[in-house]
Amino acid sequence: MAKLLKIEEGAPILYYERVGCTALGEHVELVQCWYEATHYKFRIHLTTKI
Repeated sequence: MAKLLKIEEGAPILYYERVGCTALGEHVELVQCWYEATHYKFRIHLTTKI
């Protein structure tokens, strides 16, 4: 991964994974992302339907 991100081996990275589902709970999407940690911050807001 370090080679693909053009960073030093062992440098910190951010990993993000998301699974998208239909209203029936069927998985329809998988997203996996790796980011160079020195360039990004993540702010995630989660909500649930009751």
